Amino acid sequence: MTDQTKTIKTSNHEVVLKTGMNAREFRALRGLWLNDLTIEDANKENPKVSGMKGSILEKAENKAIELMVVSIDNKNTDILETLLNFAVDEYEEVIKAINEATASFGQKKKD
Repeated sequence: MTDQTKTIKTSNHEVVLKTGMNAREFRALRGLWLNDLTIEDANKENPKVSGMKGSILEKAENKAIELMVVSIDNKNTDILETLLNFAVDEYEEVIKAINEATASFGQKKKD
């Protein structure tokens, strides 16, 4: 599953993304979200969660880019820096594709 890729073309760039990730990659991404959280009453149906910082979004987005982007314009070095130099609309197009690819990781598929 992790060897499969898809190519998205923005107006100026060609980006190759993985279509899946392995368990180690999934845990690395999930761990960023869970690292600073405090969960009270974890055994209750609606536990209280606190401690999430706003900076987690950028950290998690950077990690997802690291894990999911294979190449940009046939180059596989400096991926994050290259992507950060994209126009905002192209950057958001790539992030949307990454989010769509990772949205169901760790969730059971419905029969």
